[in-house]
Amino acid sequence: MARMGFDISREKLDALREKYPQGCRVELIKMDDPYREMPVGMHGTVTGVDDSGSIHVNWDNGSSLAVLYKEDVCRKLYGKEAVDALFEKIVGCRFESYGEMERWFRRELGAPLPQLSIVECDGINAEIENGESEVDYSTDCTFGEKIFGMDYADFTINYILDNEKRMYVTYATWN
Repeated sequence: MARMGFDISREKLDALREKYPQGCRVELIKMDDPYREMPVGMHGTVTGVDDSGSIHVNWDNGSSLAVLYKEDVCRKLYGKEAVDALFEKIVGCRFESYGEMERWFRRELGAPLPQLSIVECDGINAEIENGESEVDYSTDCTFGEKIFGMDYADFTINYILDNEKRMYVTYATWN
């Protein structure tokens, strides 16, 4: 049964909201807007799905045009849930560098991450090197601002160094 004033059923609307939760990333497949050209392949972050089924997106080019139900097309790239699963998957992996960790996340998510940054956590790592602390080494990591429905999508990866000085990941979590 269609909802009054809208050409979308409650079931379809609920399914869209589940598929495109706030913070998930999408890629534009098709958009017909006579006032603004949006390039196919543009990525953005979903801010919500309204009662008409339109998917509201903050696009990486600064636009905030909605993907209109039954007119425009986008596809989901990844969401916070996918990153949560990667936090579990990365434990036990070994890396030669922080750059290698970044490449791993990009490859696993299968989509561009506009602001991903993984760097050494200077303070605690210096204490570890000087024998002042016996905890794991740590990283400062971020996916950037306004992604995954978070103001700042910052996270930490803890690791130890193996005999070849490779980083052996012991823990990963959101900050």
